Amino acid sequence: MRLDDLALTVLDLPPGSADRAAFDELDPTNPLAADSHGLVGLVASHPVARLTLGVADALVGAPGRSGWIGPVVARDPAVGATLIRAATAQLSALGVRRVLGPLDGGSTWRRYRLVLPPEPDEVTVRPFLTEPQNPPADIEAFTGAGFVPVARYESRIATDLAAVVADPLASAAAIARQTAAGLTTRAIRPDCFETELRDLHALSLAAFADNFLYTPLGWPEFRAMYTKLEPLMVADLVRLAHDGNGRLVGFCFAFPDPLEPGRIILKTLAVHPTARRFGLGARLTDEIHRIALERGAATVIHALMLQTNASVRLSTRSAAPVCRRYALFGCDL
Repeated sequence: MRLDDLALTVLDLPPGSADRAAFDELDPTNPLAADSHGLVGLVASHPVARLTLGVADALVGAPGRSGWIGPVVARDPAVGATLIRAATAQLSALGVRRVLGPLDGGSTWRRYRLVLPPEPDEVTVRPFLTEPQNPPADIEAFTGAGFVPVARYESRIATDLAAVVADPLASAAAIARQTAAGLTTRAIRPDCFETELRDLHALSLAAFADNFLYTPLGWPEFRAMYTKLEPLMVADLVRLAHDGNGRLVGFCFAFPDPLEPGRIILKTLAVHPTARRFGLGARLTDEIHRIALERGAATVIHALMLQTNASVRLSTRSAAPVCRRYALFGCDL
């Protein structure tokens, strides 16, 4: 008998719930935090699906109050859809205008998006570090609950680094304008990591402020996020751009992928709004390609880009084909 043929009982676990065992049983590696709100689907008292949920106000591009659903764990997509519908009904009662998912914690700084099934034009690559991973059933759960893609993302891969380096994105004229404006680039200084990271945090808040569904991230959370990646950091692959006054106005964060020798992950590219007219994004991307080639890397992944972002245009100009697509789902109420 299929799980969706059985009666599903929904167990509500609001923040502070003492007994979170049923939620944790489905994925012990990601237990329910004490301040999180969880739902668990039970069949004959056995947990078969779980998710987190909450509300977020005034997300960029989503005015008013939004509901969010975190990553779904379900043993059957129909059961997952039933639990998502239950979460949507609960969020609707709180006056939200839409529900988005998966959007862990209601923030794009955390886990969100689902990997979509491959399309014929995609280059086949193994999953890379920091990439979301999910079974196709997760997509079926959201679509079965009436959700549709509201934002699409992609990763691309540069496979001929010698050719990319020989034909740089940044023109000589752009480099000349940057020089005249006092803009310089350098590697991050590991011995000043804390200070450099504070500058990266301040720049990230300004550079990403207009991104879809953006919410500011506090310094402690930002520091914790990048401190986890510090062991992977190679100084030359973290490029910083400063203006003539020494203010950080751009950065590109890349690192060797421990899951695939010879592969570099270009994770983040950010330029301050006041410096975007100088073509710094192209220059920083060029520097990553060049350093990757010098280090003997075979490929560079341009990771997890919103399809409407300028970074996709740079990646396309690098002759980097798509290797993965993703989507964030939503449902208007």
